[in-house]
Amino acid sequence: MDAPFNIIRPKTTRRPIVVSCPHSGTQIPVDILRQMDGAVAAKLDDTDWFVHDLYSFCQSMGITLIHATYSRYVVDLNRDPSGLILYADARTETTLVPQKTFGGESLYPDHGPDPQEIQSRVKIYYDPYHDALRSLLHELRNSHRHVLLWDAHSIKRHVPSVRAEPFSDMILGDQMGKTASPLLTQAALTSLRHPNSHEGGQGKSFDVQHNHPFMGGYITRHFGQCAPGIHALQLEMSQDIYMDEDGRRRDLTKEGKVATMLASTLTKLSSVLASLP
Repeated sequence: MDAPFNIIRPKTTRRPIVVSCPHSGTQIPVDILRQMDGAVAAKLDDTDWFVHDLYSFCQSMGITLIHATYSRYVVDLNRDPSGLILYADARTETTLVPQKTFGGESLYPDHGPDPQEIQSRVKIYYDPYHDALRSLLHELRNSHRHVLLWDAHSIKRHVPSVRAEPFSDMILGDQMGKTASPLLTQAALTSLRHPNSHEGGQGKSFDVQHNHPFMGGYITRHFGQCAPGIHALQLEMSQDIYMDEDGRRRDLTKEGKVATMLASTLTKLSSVLASLP
């Protein structure tokens, strides 16, 4: 079995930031795939496509990157292991081990995995990712007063089961100010909304929302401010801002512009972290 995640460590002096990509994995173990509706699972419709590739600049600028290798259909690393839902509204939410896609297709032809199987997946895939993330944050915290977990996600422009309207270009979540210093949140929003202010930045400004409709999933909520000096922000992006319009292939021109903006944003956040008391 392949490792449930990859950690790409910086080549240079480490900035106090960890970028996490929990939903960009695409592997499904054969024994799990046999339990599933193969045609539905193979589409991997709810994958955060190429997000860890988009953040490949991290290594050269001193930022640690961790990304899942297995699909969220195996186990969702951004869900509460106790089973608590994230949002108390009418949207469709997938579970710790999803039974259906966001499009409503059943991932299993009969019943889904039993509690013993779910706990096995948590032990094999979920716990190691969270343990590694915790270790990386505390490792940085030993040498910095403040560190940031940047949880990186992407989504189709329109997912009717979540809301009727298309999503904005980007949604920054901090659980209504609970998971990060407001100085970090404001710096991130300013940088994301004005990409032309970045070095080499070109093109239109992005429509960036704050906590609407995503405030941050379990990773952001669990790690943000869970210990003094640890902050967490989640960035959700509509996939068409960095991929082609059909949402399955990389667009290197779009990707380059978005990566430049993200790199500049994380650089600014590194400076803000250093200035916090």
